[in-house]
Amino acid sequence: MRTTFTHLTQEERYHIYIEHKKKVSAGQIAKDLDRDKSTITRELQRNTGNRAGQSRLKGLENKI
Repeated sequence: MRTTFTHLTQEERYHIYIEHKKKVSAGQIAKDLDRDKSTITRELQRNTGNRAGQSRLKGLENKI
């Protein structure tokens, strides 16, 4: 049986960003989005702070 993968949507990324700012755990965010915890932790590692000291997700505040 083949597993299918889907990319996170912009809305999901925004939800992760907002909840992370509120100090919600990656496990809880994963449950909220019906995603695996590792998906959330990878997204947080990819997009928090390593580029000029800011998150790539920060710009989403104005787009949604």
